[in-house]
Order: sequence, then C-alpha cells, then structure tokens
Amino acid sequence: MKKTRKNKRKLISPFTFCMSVVCVLLVGFVLNSYISLNELTLQSEKKKNELEELQSRISVLNVQIDRKNSLASIEEIATEQLGMVKLESFRIHTVNLAEDDSVEISPEKEKNTFLDGVVNSFNILYEYLN
Repeated sequence: MKKTRKNKRKLISPFTFCMSVVCVLLVGFVLNSYISLNELTLQSEKKKNELEELQSRISVLNVQIDRKNSLASIEEIATEQLGMVKLESFRIHTVNLAEDDSVEISPEKEKNTFLDGVVNSFNILYEYLN
C-alpha cells in the first residue's frame, strides 16, 4: 500500500504572528508621524507667507507715514485744507530784544504813608512780573 501524504499546512507560530503585528504597527506609526510632519511643514510655510505679506504691508504703511510727515505734505495740507498762507519776506518783522531794559521811577511829589508805600511796592513788583 501506498502511503498517502497529506500535506499539512503549517500554521504560523504565535511568535511570528506577534512579530508581524508589531512590525505592521510600527510601520503605521512611522507613516503617521511622516504625515503629521508634512502637515506641520505646510502650516509653517503658510504662516511664513503670511508673515512676509504682513512685513511688506508694514513697509508700505511706513512709507505712507513718512510721506505724510514730510514738509511738502504738511505745507500742502496747511495751504489747501486749512487755508493758511505762507509769509512773504516783506511781511516778516524782526524785533531786537538785545537792548538793555531800564526802569525809571518818577519822583514822589507828595509824602505817602507807610501803607501807601507798601501798596506802591506791590504795584511795582506786579508790573515788573507782568
């Protein structure tokens, strides 16, 4: 008689099965981390682009501020909007304050009482301060 061979399927050992599951999980975690890294990189690039746009906007606004603070712009606003007129050279008068100041007290014609003298002193001081 012939012996028939039965081909028995070899079952996967439990160790091999566990190691296969662990390897598949590790590959899944690595892929997930790469996907997360890619998403964060894209968000970072978007934020960098926004920052560049805002910095260019700041430079445009700084130029506008400088333009508005220029003397030509201020003069234009003063003459056109506020109706001011630039002084001509013949309208300018100079006052020389370098001369010595002097105060003359007129002589007293009549005798004053002590109280009149105090009041006059305060009046002289008041006029001097003004």
